[in-house]
Amino acid sequence: MTELPRLLSIRTSLAGRWQIPLLMCGGLLFAGVLADAVWKHKPVTFEQQLTYIQRLRDAKAYERTSAYVMDQMKTQGRPASERGELARLLARVVYDVESCLMDHRKENVRAILSNYRLAQRYGAELKAVDWTAFGDAYDWSRDEVRAAEAYREALRMTAVAPDRLRRRLVEIQLVTPKSAGALSSDSVTLIDQMLASESASPVNYAWALELDIERLLDAGDVTTALVRVDQARKRLAGTEELLGVTYLEALCRRQAGTFAEAEAILRSLRDEWKPRDELWAKAGWLLGRVQQEVGRPEAALAVHDEVLKTFRNGKVYSQCRLGRAECLAALNRYEEAYDLFVELLEPGETEHKDRVIDPVALRTSIGAIGDSLLSRNSPDLGIKYLELALKHTDESDRTTRTFLTTRLASALMQKAREAPDSSPDEVTRKQALRARSAEMHLSLYALLESDEENAVHAFERAVAELDAAGMRDRLIEVLDRYASTKVAGQWRSTALYELGRACQAAHRYTDAISAYQDLIQTYPRMPDALRSMVPLAECLLVVGSEAKDGAAVLRQKGVALLESIVKDRGKQQVFAPTASEYREALYQLAEFHSRMATGEMSDHVETAVAYWEDWLALFPEDARRTHAEFMLGDGYRRSAQLVGKSADAQTVESLQKSHRDEAARRFNQAQVHYERVIDELAAVDASRLSPRDDRYLRASYLYRADCLFDLGRYAEAQSAYSETAWRYENLPTAVMASVQAAHCQQRLGKSVEAGAALSRARWLLAKIPAGAFEAEFGQPTKVEWQSMVERIEKAGLF
Repeated sequence: MTELPRLLSIRTSLAGRWQIPLLMCGGLLFAGVLADAVWKHKPVTFEQQLTYIQRLRDAKAYERTSAYVMDQMKTQGRPASERGELARLLARVVYDVESCLMDHRKENVRAILSNYRLAQRYGAELKAVDWTAFGDAYDWSRDEVRAAEAYREALRMTAVAPDRLRRRLVEIQLVTPKSAGALSSDSVTLIDQMLASESASPVNYAWALELDIERLLDAGDVTTALVRVDQARKRLAGTEELLGVTYLEALCRRQAGTFAEAEAILRSLRDEWKPRDELWAKAGWLLGRVQQEVGRPEAALAVHDEVLKTFRNGKVYSQCRLGRAECLAALNRYEEAYDLFVELLEPGETEHKDRVIDPVALRTSIGAIGDSLLSRNSPDLGIKYLELALKHTDESDRTTRTFLTTRLASALMQKAREAPDSSPDEVTRKQALRARSAEMHLSLYALLESDEENAVHAFERAVAELDAAGMRDRLIEVLDRYASTKVAGQWRSTALYELGRACQAAHRYTDAISAYQDLIQTYPRMPDALRSMVPLAECLLVVGSEAKDGAAVLRQKGVALLESIVKDRGKQQVFAPTASEYREALYQLAEFHSRMATGEMSDHVETAVAYWEDWLALFPEDARRTHAEFMLGDGYRRSAQLVGKSADAQTVESLQKSHRDEAARRFNQAQVHYERVIDELAAVDASRLSPRDDRYLRASYLYRADCLFDLGRYAEAQSAYSETAWRYENLPTAVMASVQAAHCQQRLGKSVEAGAALSRARWLLAKIPAGAFEAEFGQPTKVEWQSMVERIEKAGLF
């Protein structure tokens, strides 16, 4: 039987365990004490927290202050007004730290700005000191626009030490791009307030006074400036800034033109003020300026250099460097001055916070020096100075840019025209000058766009310079843009003509045809259209010579266009024979028929001869006369050969004789024209002959002999061949002439002499290199000539 568990009472269970009742009593006692503390507790108010924050700030415990404030800002449920005040105080704490530093940490500056913005979002009301700190933080972050807004708000709320804020506002205004270093009316008001304020520090008062004096002197009001100087002596009596008033008096005397008084004051001041501080340097700069203005640049240079030995940065340093550059220019040391002017035009100089250098005045001075150098026949230096001035002239200053560009364009064009071109390097330099001149004229054209007459004149110059420089692609680009954009432009017809001419020279014949056709269709009776007819025909003939669909039609159009000029015999004849267009059309027709392939036109050779005869009769003084003489001689020779073949084909003896007589006449005519070419060119030194003239001369020697041979005048032909072989013994022409001379001797029955001529041909073949034969297009190679001579010898003809 299972035994039941015994029931024990609580008292029995706790027997011997005395700690438990004691623990319970202690808990009850602690609960009572805690309840009493809770009942008596009073929370810390926000005002008490602010008092604690202020005590920490007063003790300069900035880290503890910022940590405490940030901790309080994390409190849940805190009202927006309290959060705004805490954010404002946190910005002030960080500002307290940064305001003591020269270099400001970016993260702290961002913290000041962000907390002030947060305070504004929570509705906190910023005080004057807050707006000052807000402005300083913006200033440290180089956001000068917002800094100025904050400073103005601080002044509106009666900030402490307002002269500092006013000074900074004026400084900010002076470096804004629109100010160009000039005081605005608002800045003048701020300066007046600083001068009138009894609380302004001597340093800030003296700073404002100098600006005010400079403003008055710029306006020519020397009297008022001197009154302000007298007032400043009383205000600054007993301060270190009093000596600066003496400097300002000298500034006024200089402006008044009493240079001797100004110089005496400055020398006295520099003797009295021994330390090499800023006032000493400013007095030195002003003394240098006075020396410059009375025409003593060497003495002025010495004073400027003395200051520059001590000062290596700042306003007076830059002013003395400017004075030094001007003195160097006045002493004709232009290269040294130029290098210094380049440095002075760097942004760091012309945009200095103290408006050290007026960039407009500086550019004006540099431009004036450049213009003066051009007038004194120093183009290289003059161009350098003008280019420097133009480079740094604002795009909005169209008047100055137009003047500088005009002078540069003219100077570059003149220099290009006068530049020598006797060597390849000189030619390259000359072309580079023309290219620069062209681009400058294009810039001038853009500047003068509203003045169409002068703009067109500049554009014409640019086109001429680009053409002379050989910049054909650039020329085409410029002309095409003008023709496309200036549809109603007064120079468009000429632009189309020049565009066609440039495209034609670049072998862009299709583009040239398009330009010429546009010109002729749009301006049919204008001179540009009339002088485009021959070039258009030339392009049509070139494109028409290609083996493409429609090419023959283009060629026919070209010929028809030329014939319309030459064969126009109407009452209102457009082109008289004296016109250059008539001359060119006739020349091109003669050239075209001369070069036409056999079979394309049955009488093209006779037509060419007729055209050349007319051309030479009308224009005997033309520079192309030698070419025309050769082509006419060649035409007669070829026509004589054709007539000779026709005579051989005749069955009637009388017709054969008639044709042979005509062939002889034409051979004689050809021989006469070849003689004229020889007479014209043989006396010219071979090195001065153009490649084409050299070819014509060689061919004339050979063809003259051929004509004599075909006429049966073998003795004369042999002599002519021998002369040719002797003149060109180092060229394949000599081989051909020697072989032909052998034929002449054989026809004369002189076998021995014929053999000798053939031996000479073999000797010439041995010494003339194979490359010389390969260079003669369409002629036998050296191997082929050797084979031919061998066959003649084996045949035993001589």
